[in-house]
Amino acid sequence: MNKLKTLVASAFIATLSFTTVSSVEVRGGLTGQAAVYAATAFEKQKDNGKTRSTDGFAAFNYMSIFGEVALEQAFGISVGVEYTPDGINLDAADRIINGSVIDGSIGGALNVSTEGELGGDAAGGLQIIDAKIKDLVLFYVGVPLFDTGLTAKVGLQQATMITQETLATGASYSDAEMEGYSLGLYYDREITSNLFVRLESSYTVFEKFTLLSATGTKVGAELGGIAGKASIGFKF
Repeated sequence: MNKLKTLVASAFIATLSFTTVSSVEVRGGLTGQAAVYAATAFEKQKDNGKTRSTDGFAAFNYMSIFGEVALEQAFGISVGVEYTPDGINLDAADRIINGSVIDGSIGGALNVSTEGELGGDAAGGLQIIDAKIKDLVLFYVGVPLFDTGLTAKVGLQQATMITQETLATGASYSDAEMEGYSLGLYYDREITSNLFVRLESSYTVFEKFTLLSATGTKVGAELGGIAGKASIGFKF
């Protein structure tokens, strides 16, 4: 991850240098995305230190905007930023705690039935775990693949996981900063001299993150997924 950060940072610095001595092309646009993510979630119980984990998936659609600069004298290499202005709402999970038996589902995709109380939760009560992702930003470098019309894309992904849970214990979880990397491939088709469309596929992996409740219970996840993107853009 550190090497990737250095690569992207170097590309941005190089762009600032090239803009003073060569012609550049500025692009921007609107992107619609459809993504499917797989995740491994875990919970570490505060009382006995035991950890349990489970797998699941989620699918969602969202819009983003992008801006980039392409350097003609650097073989068309571009650097850019993609930003999602609206938060991505994740499916809420709920579980009913009744004595020592917990039944419920996580995100509508994971079914859990476990003997024993998790994280020292009080017996009896409904727990609703909800979250959304905000400030999803991708800093990327695009490298044209010779004369194929395709461009390889590599970048750093950052976001904030905001928790909106309602727990039987009255506790809450802290928000978490998420970092990861993204690899993609896109094709631009010119409509006019200043307008183009872009089709793209990408693969993103986030580093494992952890949320800590006020009562000491830890939950977290590792997630990654694929996305299909369609953009309408302008250039000058």
